[in-house]
Amino acid sequence: MTGLQKGLLIGAVSFVLLIGACTAGFYFKVYKPYASPIMAMAISKALEDKQLKEKDFTKPGSGELTAEQVRRFVAVEEAVEIKAANGAVVLADQQKELERAEDAGEVKLDAALRAFGAVKDVLVAAKPVQIEAMNREHFSKREFEWVRDQLYRAAAIRLTRVDTSDMTSGAPEPAIRVRTLGAQEIPPANQALARPIAAKLEAWRTFAFFGL
Repeated sequence: MTGLQKGLLIGAVSFVLLIGACTAGFYFKVYKPYASPIMAMAISKALEDKQLKEKDFTKPGSGELTAEQVRRFVAVEEAVEIKAANGAVVLADQQKELERAEDAGEVKLDAALRAFGAVKDVLVAAKPVQIEAMNREHFSKREFEWVRDQLYRAAAIRLTRVDTSDMTSGAPEPAIRVRTLGAQEIPPANQALARPIAAKLEAWRTFAFFGL
C-alpha cells in the first residue's frame, strides 16, 4: 500500500468519526468536492446510521416475505433508479470489473479506488434519495437488506456486494472484497412474489453491489 493510499484510509476513518457532529448539508455542499472515493463509501454508511428513522426488525421464523414488503422495496428501488439513471452504465461497468477481479482471485486496491472514483458522484447523489425513500416506506436497514436478499434468492439471481469494512476497521492489511449472497432454503411464497419482478431485480443488482 502506498503512502497516498494509507493517507486516504486515515482520512476516511477520521472523517467518519467526525460525521456525527456534521450535518448532511455540510457534507454535500462543502465537503463532497474534496471527498476521496473511500470516504464517499464510508460517509454513505454513516449517513444511513444517522438519518434512517427505523432501527429495528425481527426476521419472521417462516422466512416468508409479504406482498406489502415487496411493494415497499420496489418503491425504494424505483426512486433510486430514477436518480441514478444517468450513472447506471458506469455503475454496471465498475461492478463487472470488480466482480471479474474477485473471480480471478483478488481485488487490487488500486483497481478498487479507480472504480470508486468512477461511481462516487452517482453514489453521493443517490444515497440521500434512497434514505428518504426508505424512511417514507418505513424501512430499517436490516429489514430492507433482508427483503432484498430474500427476493434475489427467490428469483435465483446472483447477488454480490462490495465490502469495504476492512478499510475502516483497523484490519492489519486493509482490503476490498466482493461478497456473494449465500444460498438458503427458499419458501415457495417468496418465489411467487419474486417471479413477476425478476427483470427489475436483475436491473437493480448493481445498486445492491454498491450499497444502494
